[in-house]
Amino acid sequence: MHEAQPADQPPAAHALASPATATALGVLALVLLGITAALSVLTHQATFLNVATGIPIPLVYATGGVIVARHQPRNPVGWILILFVVLFLIPVDAGYYAALRYRLGYHGLPLGPAGIVLTSLWPLAFALFPPVDRGDLAVVRGSPGPQLAAGDRGTPPAAEVARLRGDHHPVRRPAGQRAQLGRRRRTGP
Repeated sequence: MHEAQPADQPPAAHALASPATATALGVLALVLLGITAALSVLTHQATFLNVATGIPIPLVYATGGVIVARHQPRNPVGWILILFVVLFLIPVDAGYYAALRYRLGYHGLPLGPAGIVLTSLWPLAFALFPPVDRGDLAVVRGSPGPQLAAGDRGTPPAAEVARLRGDHHPVRRPAGQRAQLGRRRRTGP
């Protein structure tokens, strides 16, 4: 039995978002990780930090993406995780290949210019993630200060923090004094 297609989704898009596609992309990610490991050894870049972060982190992302995409094909998170790893590893491997071809003297390798072009495409992997607005500011009660969802873009003004926390009367300080957000002075012994 076939599942009924929603009216707003074309049949071809639904056919691509299948467990078989997720498995194929997962296998591609594993192959790219193997190529990354081999090329990092050949280019003398197989340091502890390159191997300890460059192999397990993409492996975990790809594995999580395959699991989510296989069990919930309409969930975009799984597909974003898999595609991020694939789109990130292709330029990494192309960079290793270009270094091998042009810097380390393996001039007989074909497709050197293609390696250089593919190396410049790594921003495509990060383009999968949506931008974060200033509206994503989340103040966690009991935390030392405001928490930003996607990295610290600076501390918001004290009045804004007080408003987000629910304080109706923000503390006013003389000019020149910085507010210590979330920290209270001890007044006792």
